[in-house]
Amino acid sequence: MRIMVVDDDPLFKELIFSALTSMGFDEPAYAASAEQALQLAEEAEEPFDTFLLDINLPEKNGVELCGDLRQLPDYRTTPIIMITASRKSHLMEEAFAAGATDFVNKPIDGLELGTRVKVAGMLNESMRREKQIRYTLDDLTEMTRVQFHERVALPGIAGVEDYLELENSLLRMMRACYAMSIYSIHVVSAKNVYDNHAAPYFVDYLKNIAKLLADTLAGQKTVISYVGRGVFLCVKYGRSRPNLEQIEDDIETALARQWPVHAKAGLPAPIASVAQISSKSVWTNLTALETIQAFTRSLAQADIAPPARPERPVIAKAPTKTAPAAAKPEKPGHLLFRKLPIVEKEVDPFFRKAQKLF
Repeated sequence: MRIMVVDDDPLFKELIFSALTSMGFDEPAYAASAEQALQLAEEAEEPFDTFLLDINLPEKNGVELCGDLRQLPDYRTTPIIMITASRKSHLMEEAFAAGATDFVNKPIDGLELGTRVKVAGMLNESMRREKQIRYTLDDLTEMTRVQFHERVALPGIAGVEDYLELENSLLRMMRACYAMSIYSIHVVSAKNVYDNHAAPYFVDYLKNIAKLLADTLAGQKTVISYVGRGVFLCVKYGRSRPNLEQIEDDIETALARQWPVHAKAGLPAPIASVAQISSKSVWTNLTALETIQAFTRSLAQADIAPPARPERPVIAKAPTKTAPAAAKPEKPGHLLFRKLPIVEKEVDPFFRKAQKLF
């Protein structure tokens, strides 16, 4: 993992280097000014994976440097962690507006710094894998077609965020415990629509579903993100737990009421299934991030939709009769008679009487 540290204080630089190397990271590259950092970034043969920028740099500060890095094609999505001794909220707001991913306060906690850099590396690797999926040579012939596994962007819908935006928002949260619930909504019929309709129709299908889900979950403090394969990831903030059965019923009701309008355009009605991803109700921002990343990785590894929520309890049917097992050593008479199958037309009267006696 290639890290660049930008700070004009040599002593503080040594502290960061020591903290990172002690946690197994390679020795970072170092720049003492914004100009030097930009030069190293532009001339690097292999792009850096993460930047650690001090906000209070001489001449051009860290916020301006962050904005300049975001203008370089190789670093538009690279994690940038700001380091600051200031507690002024407006500085961090400016940094996030410039494209910062996270921040760490001085004095540095080595464990916290290492954890933040590790999560930033996971985010960078996730985005890199996504680019590889999109732009490998094997997929060049498919560039004009939306892939079923692809995280299609669905902008302009209140309550719906791009998946990377959701990851980024979790990463930016303060290190603390939060009440939240994580679950998924699997549109079972999405694969059939994808296989039988052109890409614009499939994207329109997803937008209509996302709008319907956002309307259904309005007021529940829930963020919805499409993660591909017909699956919407839902993160609900707050102590109240979602009633998944009720949500599924509400979705079915909304579909029955609203979907006939879309059916006229040839889009079949969706079949949705709501499932719990984790039973936890209290999270840190990092454990929540790791859980949704593990969930999306499991979809990619299995290349199938997640299992649907179990059906509501029904009365079980009586087990069917199986062929008699191979003959076993003779047992005492009363056990033998009790285990004999009763078939009215085939059982000898003697056996029936004996069975009643025992």
